[in-house]
Amino acid sequence: MCGFAGLLHPGGHDLDIRAAAMASALVHRGPDDHGVFTDVEAGYAVAFRRLSIRDLSGNGHQPMTSRDGRWVLAFNGEIYFLDEARAAVEAAGCGPWVGRSDTEVLLQSIALWGVQGALERLEGMFAVAVWDRQRRELTLARDRMGEKPLFWGRVGSAVLFGSELPALRRWPGWVGGVDRVALAGYLRQGWIAAPRTIHPGIFKVRPGHMVTVAADGTMRGDEAYWTAAAELGKASSSPFAGGVVDAADELERLLLRSVRARLHADVPVGAFLSGGIDSSAVVAMMQATGVDGVSSFAIGFEDPRYDESPFAEGVARSLGVSHHTLRMTEADARALIPRMATVSGEPFADPSLLPTLLLCQGARSHVTVALAGDGGDELFGGYARFSDVARQWERRLPSSLSCIAGHVARALPVGFLDRRVCALGRVLGSRRDSRPVARLRRTLELWAARSPARLMELHHSPWRDDLPFAVTADDLLPGLPVPDLEDPALAAMVVEALTYLPDDLLVKVDRASMAASLEVRLPFLDLAVMRHAWSLPTSFKMEGSVTKKVLRSVLHRHVPPAQVERPKMGFEPPVGAWMRGPLRDWVDGLLDPHLVRHQGILDADAVCGLWQAFRDGRSRQVLPVWHLVMFQAWMQDEGASTVG
Repeated sequence: MCGFAGLLHPGGHDLDIRAAAMASALVHRGPDDHGVFTDVEAGYAVAFRRLSIRDLSGNGHQPMTSRDGRWVLAFNGEIYFLDEARAAVEAAGCGPWVGRSDTEVLLQSIALWGVQGALERLEGMFAVAVWDRQRRELTLARDRMGEKPLFWGRVGSAVLFGSELPALRRWPGWVGGVDRVALAGYLRQGWIAAPRTIHPGIFKVRPGHMVTVAADGTMRGDEAYWTAAAELGKASSSPFAGGVVDAADELERLLLRSVRARLHADVPVGAFLSGGIDSSAVVAMMQATGVDGVSSFAIGFEDPRYDESPFAEGVARSLGVSHHTLRMTEADARALIPRMATVSGEPFADPSLLPTLLLCQGARSHVTVALAGDGGDELFGGYARFSDVARQWERRLPSSLSCIAGHVARALPVGFLDRRVCALGRVLGSRRDSRPVARLRRTLELWAARSPARLMELHHSPWRDDLPFAVTADDLLPGLPVPDLEDPALAAMVVEALTYLPDDLLVKVDRASMAASLEVRLPFLDLAVMRHAWSLPTSFKMEGSVTKKVLRSVLHRHVPPAQVERPKMGFEPPVGAWMRGPLRDWVDGLLDPHLVRHQGILDADAVCGLWQAFRDGRSRQVLPVWHLVMFQAWMQDEGASTVG
């Protein structure tokens, strides 16, 4: 696991120094080694920071150049099933090997089959920058599901790229700014969906995509080498033919194969274990591989409402693994909150980033690699909202009426009307603000939804008021790369896997783990596991109030039923109570109307009104306020004050 940053700047000078300065923002991603490659004539340079996981010798040093001298690779991530990949390269006549690193296997695969051909053949989590010295062409690519990040964009006459946004900000000509459309999406959902970033003109490479840039800086292509639509098409044409027991048998076989592939490392490997179904299944498969000394890690909190550690300890005892409960106090957690904006690199409001940071920091003192259960909910129906979306879609209005509902929803001046209603309520002695117009608009928006994808977007948006700045409704509805599916529950799961998973959950896992120099691997995002999940009928995943039915069947084979059949718990700290209590002065400073007005981005009166209503107990809008707080915390950290 590593980080890299670079530039394409024909005619530029001090390219190696510039690239190294950018990569210095990524030391946490790669504290073990560093390197720089420069093609002065072409104006290309890339710098690399290494966290050594496989082949700890200098044979894994990057950037790495192919044997024929044509290709130069900077690679962040891991290639799985490495023995098979190495054998395929050898069968094509390439060898002998210099070392044992997956970087060398990936590089020689590129030399044999080109960038797209190599990525189509290999499986892993990765972000790559490939410089073709012969064609003077740069290719940037990410893994299929977006486990590893990669940013790029043009700043002046230079094309910049890197593993995190702070690396790009080290460029001397950096401008920054805030993209209003990205900000609108962030305020609605709490994250910024690819390909946008918070900065205008700076982009994320989309999962499963390759961006190609010519030597003169022009973009030659942004192409998908893998799409979920194609995989779903294959799954629908050959659905799973067996029963639930058969499906569980196959899932267990595939999970075991996936976990075994993700255990390969030359450093200590452990796992996160919350005691929930997904993480318990991963640890059960680790133990089933027969590997010695499985270690698991969980966070323990003082408040029993948020503490899953007793469940994790019970599962660990049943599986016979060495378990570590990392006890964190409320004071520990609160002290870390101001650092969240620095870790995320752009506005990011998932409160569970906080305990994930604490968990990664604690685990890193024992292991360098950890397996986790992320992706299980999205693939196997772990959220109640999938059933909610299916019901809402089945009850949808005729298209003519839904169109009318949409027009009315967009025309409602929610903030204006609800402020009048609240003022009247206070005159009449009400202690809580009633917001009937906001509730009406949400109902109309649900009626107006024309796809399960739009319903999922609404489920993720806690915002009920008008956004605190001018933005058109169309700006908030970017097209989603979701195929048409007859099953609305499956459509909801696919939308979740293509949006919330890569743009929220995987961002959280990557930034939290890399801040601690810890590599996290996700067995559920194995390609064969995903294909199996998408081939199953929805009834194998969700039935009545039962979620993850087939995955539960697998876990029942390894732990007692009482450790499987328990209510789902979240991983979110009580940020609402903290904002009203010990964090109140900090939030007061961030949302100060004079500061907000000076920044010139948000409507200071709207922001102040929302915060005061929540602070005084008249409103329960925790997440909208938290989204504003984390945006302002990022502004304070970044020092940005202009709108792009």
